[in-house]
Amino acid sequence: MEGGLDLDSLTSAEGLILPESVEELYLDSLTSTEGLILPESVRYLYLNSLTSAKGLILPEFVDWLSLNSLTSAEGLILPENVERLYLNNLTSTKGLILPKSVVTLKLDSLPETEKQKLREQRPDLANQI
Repeated sequence: MEGGLDLDSLTSAEGLILPESVEELYLDSLTSTEGLILPESVRYLYLNSLTSAKGLILPEFVDWLSLNSLTSAEGLILPENVERLYLNNLTSTKGLILPKSVVTLKLDSLPETEKQKLREQRPDLANQI
């Protein structure tokens, strides 16, 4: 696994070729997934300016995933296991399918009624929601 890649200055993924595996990947200025092909494995992945998950294909292996500008989970397909998942601006659970395993889950902007729905669906994560 390669070290970290800080590509926060990129506003477009057009023509971007990434390695198969990388420790840390910062793409915080991307607002669109157009042309984005992520590595198969990323330990820490930061996509904090994406406002839509449309077309986003996440790596199979991600320990830490930060998608803090998403307000909707529609089209979001998460890996089965994510250690830390940050969806701080999500306002609806519509379309949200949480990973089988999550250690830390941040849903700060989710309304309490939506949080309660998630607690009922995933009692194993109730203390995280």
